[in-house]
Amino acid sequence: MSAAREAILSRLSREPGAPLPQRSPLPAPEAKTPSEHLSRLGTELAKLSARFVRAGSPDEAQAAVAAVLEEFGVKTAALWDNPLLAALGLPELMSARGVELLRPGGEACGPAARADLGLTAADGAVAESGTIIVRAAPSQPRAFSLLPPVHLALVRADQVSPRLADVPDILARLAREAGGPPSAVHFISGPSCTADIELVKVLGVHGPTTLIVLGLDFTP
Repeated sequence: MSAAREAILSRLSREPGAPLPQRSPLPAPEAKTPSEHLSRLGTELAKLSARFVRAGSPDEAQAAVAAVLEEFGVKTAALWDNPLLAALGLPELMSARGVELLRPGGEACGPAARADLGLTAADGAVAESGTIIVRAAPSQPRAFSLLPPVHLALVRADQVSPRLADVPDILARLAREAGGPPSAVHFISGPSCTADIELVKVLGVHGPTTLIVLGLDFTP
């Protein structure tokens, strides 16, 4: 019998009331800069069929958004009412290019269902898994990241956590900021996809066909 098997059986057969074995704490992550975490996020997103664009200034961020509008021929866009989007002047940029802006309010899913693009910010991110985290709120409808065929999400470098073990702390922060748990929190790692039928991977079945993450490596 292997040592591992003996250890497992020993734990299963311990007397009722016996103390649980002590768990070893997770090792502390290697200290890295926010820019390095942002780079890791981009690397992992690329493995998951997502696109990652890095911006080092507000001008570069605006140029990246303009390029997306041009590439996908965006005529209508569903935008969150988010301070980051406003600080970068993205609503004005899109309006100047003739894009119809659909904002939160009214029907829950109506605006997003007819939008070419959903533009949101991220409320957090995990570099290790290539995941962005978005929470629902009255000014941040969940449908805006789920229904348009293209989802463009902005994430600041200082929002990126290095590992999955940080998720409980992220969720606790979101609850504190909202004064209670959000109605929904979405963990997005790449565009919507499925391989349910004969293990053939198909994109966009349950949501956006394209996920573009714009990483902001500067302080807006």
